[in-house]
Amino acid sequence: MFDVTHNVDTRADYSDERLSTWWSGDNNYPYLPTRARTASHLVGNLPIADYSEYTFVDFGSGKGRVLLLAAEHPFRSVHGVEVNKELHEQAVENIRNARRFRRRCNDVRSYNIDATKYDFPLTPLALYFFNPFGRDVMKIVLERLRASLGQTPRDALVMTLAPHFTDVTGIVPELTLVRDTASCLLYRTGTPLT
Repeated sequence: MFDVTHNVDTRADYSDERLSTWWSGDNNYPYLPTRARTASHLVGNLPIADYSEYTFVDFGSGKGRVLLLAAEHPFRSVHGVEVNKELHEQAVENIRNARRFRRRCNDVRSYNIDATKYDFPLTPLALYFFNPFGRDVMKIVLERLRASLGQTPRDALVMTLAPHFTDVTGIVPELTLVRDTASCLLYRTGTPLT
């Protein structure tokens, strides 16, 4: 229903024989989009006073569903990081063709890049992970986050939906767990703005 309403294609099509090419990461996680209601709730309830100061980044952004939902908030910019070219291209098309969204952020981009090569913007950050890759890649991404925050201290929020293995604070001890629900952990570092 989400896709039909908004003129996009963000669903996982398990009947598609190309699905095997959509597996990425060091543990071969298949493409599985976040439920729209879950994403809207998580992004809409971030402890942020002024969304316009933050860059939202979805790691393993797939076809861009979370990017579109994040763009309903006035983030400074919204970035998707997706290593699979076919998923990235569908995200770009979805960003271009989406209808019936209350888009409040006009700078929405999907990057076809290995997450270990992504350079964090020097703005406050809201980072989203829905098990996009395995432990080794996650460790590198978080180490790069720690280095970026060390060079340019700023507020950062890290959301991990359905986390299975990541010891976030073990890699980035500057982060503190601020919310723990059955399905999502929210960490924060920097000076809270709320």
